Amino acid sequence: FNYWNPALVNARIQEMMVVASYADAIRCDMAYLLLNEQIAANWGSQLSSWNYTRPSSEFWSVAIAKVKSAFPEVLFLAEVYYPYEAT
Repeated sequence: FNYWNPALVNARIQEMMVVASYADAIRCDMAYLLLNEQIAANWGSQLSSWNYTRPSSEFWSVAIAKVKSAFPEVLFLAEVYYPYEAT
């Protein structure tokens, strides 16, 4: 999935909205792999060749804010490894 593609980001957020409408929590396995820094390190040159640019915001910041605006009580549980805990 190309998380630098706004259409994909919107689609994934809509999927989380559906999950949040049924569940109390959303588990985000390997969440740190969606950080822009990680995407740039792994796929940046490929994405640039397809004219995608690094977003100004992190996917999780946008997604969590949008889901919580509709479902404020939903919890997000994320898996992350050193050194990305704070991010």
